[in-house]
Amino acid sequence: MTRSVDHFATLFALGVQAVGTSQYPNANAGLSAMENPKSEASRFRAYQLTFDPIGDHSYTSAFNAVSRFYTLQDTPNSLSTWDVDMDNVAVALDKWVSNAPDWQISQLSTAKFQRLKVAVIVAIDRARAEISDVVQGR
Repeated sequence: MTRSVDHFATLFALGVQAVGTSQYPNANAGLSAMENPKSEASRFRAYQLTFDPIGDHSYTSAFNAVSRFYTLQDTPNSLSTWDVDMDNVAVALDKWVSNAPDWQISQLSTAKFQRLKVAVIVAIDRARAEISDVVQGR
């Protein structure tokens, strides 16, 4: 479970690094920037193609592996909560990744983009915190 949360935290950190801090004044400038392999627009596109973060539901493997240790009667509620938390991580990451290009070309405000970033961080933190409850069988 920890590896699964770490996987998503790493995906997010790599995306944050790739998207950078620079915005382009419009879509045409962003498209032009993609031609420069050193630009943030190009690096973010490469991140998306390399890691394919949208729709990553790899955490279900961890959920299934842990589920095998329990019977239907003794499965802790926290395991289902963790599964929901991880789905929230995946959804928040999807939204952040999907909106990053709009932020890069100044079609999304920095404030809204920051809120999407915070949503990913909060979701990751919640999922990470839930692991101890699962381990303790709560």
